[in-house]
Amino acid sequence: MTFYRGPPLIGWPNPPDDVALKMHIHDFTLRNFGITGWKFGAVCLIGNCLCMASYINLQAPLLSRFPAPISVIAYSYLFGTIIMGAASYFLVHDPAAWTLHWNVDLLAVLYNGIISSALNFALMSWALSKVGPLFVASYIPIQPVSSALLALIFLKSTVFLGR
Repeated sequence: MTFYRGPPLIGWPNPPDDVALKMHIHDFTLRNFGITGWKFGAVCLIGNCLCMASYINLQAPLLSRFPAPISVIAYSYLFGTIIMGAASYFLVHDPAAWTLHWNVDLLAVLYNGIISSALNFALMSWALSKVGPLFVASYIPIQPVSSALLALIFLKSTVFLGR
């Protein structure tokens, strides 16, 4: 998320190559505004926090009046798919990037779509309807910490300062 990797804190002595840092988006940079490297990651992190806070605060009153909370999630995913599909169409020009094969790539997409995303938002929506947005928002900082610990345990990655 931050595109900045400081000194290693804990982890394995020889971490694998970082794929996220090698990612390149075709001709879309904020270099004209002086935003590169870790500054770009910080902008993404701030944008993520603002969008998540808006999502939670807008969803709380909606869930109290709307009879089908799962439909709210479905509509959120529908509009997110449309927006991301349009952005991807203009940013990714390689047709091979759009193909999925019957291997771990397809499994990763299914896992991210079903478990990491849909189940996560369904549980958040359920908690929003029960306890309100303040309680749900207070647990959001646990997500990156738990992701780093799970990556340390299962993927044998290294936890770095600033990332």
